[in-house]
Amino acid sequence: MPTEKKISSASDCINSMVDGSELRKVRSNSRVYYRYFLLDADMQSLRWEPSKKESDKAKIDVKSIKEVRTGKNTDTFRTNGNSDQISEDCAFSIIYGENYESLDLVANSADVANIWVTGLRYLISYGKHTLNMIQSSQDNMRASWLGDLFDEADVIGGKCIRLCSAVQLIKKLSPGLKNVKIELKFKELHKAKDKIGSDVTKEEFIEVFHDLCTRPEIYFLLVQFSSNKEFLDTKDLMIFLEAEQGMAKVSEDISVEIIQKYEPSKEGQLKGWLSLDGFTNYLMSADCHIFDPEQKIVCQDMNQPLSHYYINSSHNTYLIEDQFRGPSDITGYIRALKMGCRSVELDVWDGPDNEPVIYTGHTMTSHIVFRSVIDVINKYAFVASEFPLILCLENHCSLKQQKVMFQHLKKILGDKIHTDPPNLEDSYLPSPSDLKGKILLKGKKLASNCIGSEGEVTDEDEGAEMSQRMNNEGGEQQTAVQPKKFQLSKDLSDLVTLCKSVRFKDFQTAFQNQKHWELCSFNEVFASRCATDHPGEFVNYNKKFLARVYPSPMRIDSSNMNPQDFWKCGCQIVAMNYQTPGLMMDLNIGWFRQNGNCGYVLRPAIMREQVSYFSANTKDSVPGVSPQLLHIKIISGQNFPKPKGSGAKGDVGFCFNAIVPFKELCGLSAVANLKQCILALSPRLIGPDSSPLLLFNLRDQYPTMEAQGLLPEVLKKVVTAYEMMIQTSQTLLESSDSVYERILQVQKAAMEFHEKLHEMAVKEGLKGRKLHKSVESFTWNITILKGQADLLKHARAEVLENVKQIHYAALTCNLAKGGARPSSVSGSKVRRSLDAIPETIAEKAVREDITTDEENQVEASRQIP
Repeated sequence: MPTEKKISSASDCINSMVDGSELRKVRSNSRVYYRYFLLDADMQSLRWEPSKKESDKAKIDVKSIKEVRTGKNTDTFRTNGNSDQISEDCAFSIIYGENYESLDLVANSADVANIWVTGLRYLISYGKHTLNMIQSSQDNMRASWLGDLFDEADVIGGKCIRLCSAVQLIKKLSPGLKNVKIELKFKELHKAKDKIGSDVTKEEFIEVFHDLCTRPEIYFLLVQFSSNKEFLDTKDLMIFLEAEQGMAKVSEDISVEIIQKYEPSKEGQLKGWLSLDGFTNYLMSADCHIFDPEQKIVCQDMNQPLSHYYINSSHNTYLIEDQFRGPSDITGYIRALKMGCRSVELDVWDGPDNEPVIYTGHTMTSHIVFRSVIDVINKYAFVASEFPLILCLENHCSLKQQKVMFQHLKKILGDKIHTDPPNLEDSYLPSPSDLKGKILLKGKKLASNCIGSEGEVTDEDEGAEMSQRMNNEGGEQQTAVQPKKFQLSKDLSDLVTLCKSVRFKDFQTAFQNQKHWELCSFNEVFASRCATDHPGEFVNYNKKFLARVYPSPMRIDSSNMNPQDFWKCGCQIVAMNYQTPGLMMDLNIGWFRQNGNCGYVLRPAIMREQVSYFSANTKDSVPGVSPQLLHIKIISGQNFPKPKGSGAKGDVGFCFNAIVPFKELCGLSAVANLKQCILALSPRLIGPDSSPLLLFNLRDQYPTMEAQGLLPEVLKKVVTAYEMMIQTSQTLLESSDSVYERILQVQKAAMEFHEKLHEMAVKEGLKGRKLHKSVESFTWNITILKGQADLLKHARAEVLENVKQIHYAALTCNLAKGGARPSSVSGSKVRRSLDAIPETIAEKAVREDITTDEENQVEASRQIP
């Protein structure tokens, strides 16, 4: 697309078409022809050259064009052998003539394709009067709005303003632009006009704004919904919000509210029109943020045991650079706690003047005073989150300085420290809600039968691992670091209640001996080995016990491991180097934003339920969770930083095979919803005399398509695909109740059998690994049953939603049999019609589903632990 002219109106598109573009003409025999296409100046014909045909035959009359279809959605594209190499965004087809022939074209860019699609659609609607019809209300609104702003800046009424004022005004309207770029644009304009002086006129101000602030990609998005206008009215905006943004229960009042909030021109606000500038303001606002606003606050169940959550965690929190020579600073704790971190690390050693200090032992990292860190923790512990904070205490101090540590902890943190002993009758830890405002100490603890004021425990020393690694790299031979014993004061030991540090031996020993309040720390390398060799056991271990994974000693540069490698095993505490930005830290930040950034995220049910099986290495889909394919289409971007060293496609959810052919025949991809499909299909359902070729009968229990006369072949295919889709949906709805009930019965029987399975297997002589595998296999089958029941519920809900979308779209497009004209169908009337739909099928089924669901949940809760 020519960079010297920004496309912001249909007239821009048509002018570009008159100038012409090189397009590729596609044939079904795998051949592609490069041709130069242009629109005649009188806008009556579309021509191409060179051509073997006579010049008067190498053209299409605009009046014969029936439809302009985007993407690779004709038989020619589908059968062309090179179709896979053609971008969906660059392809479009012109359907013309009484036989609905197709001229299939590919542009050099998506922008060029959009220019032709937009311009042709306007020509189809308005013919030779196109330019008169679009005597741009958009441009009028923009000119009026910018003119008012200019007049306000022209305080002396001289019909011009100083260059610096014009630059600041545009900067205010588009904060991402740099002053230098704006000023340069004005100077280029003045130089092109051979103008003397730097003052800016109103016309120059509007022209520079147009060049710098117009977003063509947003204009092309606007015209998809604008019913061939240069703005969105309230009904257009409603369709955009529901069909494209996925908003539910949109009313005209909501559209009006958005227009009043974001439309900058007074004319647009008065008439209820959203111009390109208003549309841009809206799309760039917080209201269109990709992040779900409901997840900005705590939105998950916080009453599960602590081991059922992922916990936002920091490694060597005191370091702000590398692990071996970097400085230590209290700002590391401030940063982590403000970011929602709920597990910080304190590596404490004897310091001068009987004051313990924090640093990484056996390294050259600098020291910070322990008391200062506790002061900071006391101040910031619950600024970002009210849920419990875990202090991972690596204690290497003498008994004398341990007493000082205890005094600082008690004096500064006081009652915030959780000191209640664990409940021996419970099998799980308390919930985050139970521990609000509490600080948990993770560390070594004396045995319960210990007598006296101190006792001997095993040391934990991650710094020793790193020191050994550095010495090995320097050529020194080192033996493995053996755990040391050290004396622990009873006072400090008593502060450790729910997070007692113990050494991990193997999973069998842990399942037999480990208490629910005991926590193991895994080196990244060892944790990876566990995930590879024992993926199922690792997940089951983490259902009950807390596991902390810390980075490998090889990460001297404070690089970060991929937390996903351990989250998929159920590991709750994956310690990250917060001082190191990058992809892995971004992943960690993004993951914990989903629950109000409170530092806790509830793990999937399959990682919490006692009778379920999940392997971290599984390549299969998880029962009850449909495979998710995320399609991301980047419309545009701005204000990106330049890369170092440089110079100057979404469908999430369940999709039926029966629906995909219908979507493709509507000219859309499989990621579109049915509302979008019927809206896209609607122009093809209107005959030459403006009477409908097809209508939807909404009075039947399932909406049917009824032909109103002879149909062209392409529409016969549409009807066939639609009928297949409705038939499949009907079969699912009518059989789902009985199938769901049968699954629940089998699940109930399986749960009863599971209780006796271990005993029966032992009687049959199974033991050891064979016994474990048999129980694991049966548990997996129960998990599959649960998953199938969930998938059936999701499928049923999706069918009901599809039926509602068909009703809505048919009414909106005036394609309902016996329906009203669009002009008389107000938003409220459409809504009332939709409210009447459900008793035929949708709401009746939903109501029954909810009732059945509640009964089944009550029954299932009695059976499933």
